[in-house]
Amino acid sequence: MSILIIAATAIELTPFVFSEDQEKEIKLETMVSGVGLLSTALSLTKRIQKSQPSMVIQVGIAGSFNEKLAVGQAVVVASESIGDMGVEENGRFNTVFDMGLSDPDCFPFSGGKLINPHHELINQTGLSQVHGISINEISTSQKRIQFYKDQLGADIESMEGAALHMVCLENKIPFLQIRGISNGIGERDKSQWKIAEATKAVADVVKNLITNMTLKP
Repeated sequence: MSILIIAATAIELTPFVFSEDQEKEIKLETMVSGVGLLSTALSLTKRIQKSQPSMVIQVGIAGSFNEKLAVGQAVVVASESIGDMGVEENGRFNTVFDMGLSDPDCFPFSGGKLINPHHELINQTGLSQVHGISINEISTSQKRIQFYKDQLGADIESMEGAALHMVCLENKIPFLQIRGISNGIGERDKSQWKIAEATKAVADVVKNLITNMTLKP
């Protein structure tokens, strides 16, 4: 079994140090995919074509829309949307699905979402399950933040999650997206962010998950 662990930046992979026993039991590889949907989709597709991993785990930080999620905790993303692909007109933001440009139920989408169907894997993490959105511009506009919360049901945002879901769904590869909450959306005072705590929380979950996999007969 081979597991590819990817992150947008090297910083998000810093806590990932595995024991020799884990590396013997499971072939572990890491990759920096680059920031954003395009970089992630391209680099992950090329890596899958080259090495065909058994599973892909995307790790990293995220901002939270959901006040019930604590800064520093890890969550698992059960479904993803592309948050800012559309047009703002007449005081409203309309997605490509609202505009009739794309079918919200054309695979790999379902109801406009990219849903992770690997429920057993998700449950094994023991984490709170959230709906994520991927955006190209970090959200600071209160109006847009409200749209993401109210219309898309977003719990967290990142800049790469939807690419992972789409590429793995298209290639029929089991996957997980595990994120650490580094900050609340709209919080621009980076002294209040908890990046180290968030990345460590994610690493602890992934290491435990892989350990349990190696212990299975």
